[in-house]
Amino acid sequence: MFISVNVEPETREAAIAALDALRAELEAKGVSVKEGSWGYRLLVVDDPDGNQLFFNYPNETASGKIVGDEE
Repeated sequence: MFISVNVEPETREAAIAALDALRAELEAKGVSVKEGSWGYRLLVVDDPDGNQLFFNYPNETASGKIVGDEE
C-alpha cells in the first residue's frame, strides 16, 4: 500500500523531514523500517498483518537524484 504524508508547508524539504521523523518514531517503538525502491526511493514498513506500507520520498529516484534536475 502506498501512503503519502501531507505536510505544511508543502515543500520537498518538509516532506522529507516528516518521513525522517516518522522513521525515527517507528524505530523508537521497535518497528523494523527499511529502505526500498519502486523506481524512486521508499520507506518500507511491514505491518503486523503482513502488509507492506510504502512511503515515497518526494521527487527522489532510487539513485537519490531529484526528478527534474539536470544530470
